[in-house]
Amino acid sequence: MDEQIIRSTDNDALSCRYSLTLNTYITDPYLPHILTGFQKFLKYETTAPRRALGALTKPKLPVINRGSFIRIRSIDIIIKRFIDQFKESSKDGIRILNLGAGSDTRAFDILTLNKEKVEVIEVDFPDSVKFKKATILDNQFLSNVIGYPFDNEAHRSDEKFYHGLDHTELKTERYRLVPMDLRETDKLKSFLSELSVKPTLIISECMLCYLNTLESEALLTTLHENIKQGVLAIYDPLGGEGGFGHVMIDNLRLRNLPLTTLLEFNTLKKYHTRLQSIGFNKVEIDHMYNILNHWLPQDEIRRISRIEFLDEIEELKLLLEHYCLSLSTWGITFDHGLRFNDSV
Repeated sequence: MDEQIIRSTDNDALSCRYSLTLNTYITDPYLPHILTGFQKFLKYETTAPRRALGALTKPKLPVINRGSFIRIRSIDIIIKRFIDQFKESSKDGIRILNLGAGSDTRAFDILTLNKEKVEVIEVDFPDSVKFKKATILDNQFLSNVIGYPFDNEAHRSDEKFYHGLDHTELKTERYRLVPMDLRETDKLKSFLSELSVKPTLIISECMLCYLNTLESEALLTTLHENIKQGVLAIYDPLGGEGGFGHVMIDNLRLRNLPLTTLLEFNTLKKYHTRLQSIGFNKVEIDHMYNILNHWLPQDEIRRISRIEFLDEIEELKLLLEHYCLSLSTWGITFDHGLRFNDSV
């Protein structure tokens, strides 16, 4: 699939996160700084910056907001429980590896809450990395969060500053922003081989679905063989066995997003088998409707239910049943205490 098309999906994720903050589902003190960077630098990346910015702030339907909330919240829960278990018990600290991170703001929150023993690595296409790198280096608040010295004198001209940046890695003591096409698994293998051995949480949030079967298998195999102590959290769509999956496919085709694996690994069982066949022995999986009801405390469910009136309860259930979250663990034991589907 074309790189530009894949990169454009990050705008959707950013737009959903913005909608959640606007409607008070979540708070994100880092998001305004990311949006400021978009407003400043998007004109150097697209021929229609106003249209792109307008799409970012376009209101979302309540059912989309609810689905986006459980997606973000569930991964945040996994991150917190991983940090709580391994941060102190691992003498060398821990690592969070976010694949296809895009504009995601989690790294800033993780580094703010954990001043030591936690390393965050974000990986994405070189152009995406340059865009985020510019946003961070141009912003004193974000630069301070990752521990990079801010140079106010370097930013007198936005255009000169942006075009003067290269596509190289941004690296500090606890944070790395790495330019890489994850389909090039030889480069990924070389990168992973240089990392020290420590408990590593790998996040793949709606990333694998944009790769074809061979590309995704090669990526998963590379992760499994080159990370010795790993937990892999994958959030992906499921095509299902009814007509809804075909509707998803048709809608995505209109945006030139042919997700070839959507109907290939279209059930929890098939997705589970896919991961096991690659070599992940400890695999847990469930669809997002169960995760909404099993992972979130009742007071939180009541809180989000009061934010926006939602009369499409069956539509929400159908939507969430076509997305899954899986955890694959190897080399360590992750006692997360979370409930998954035990019938798969």
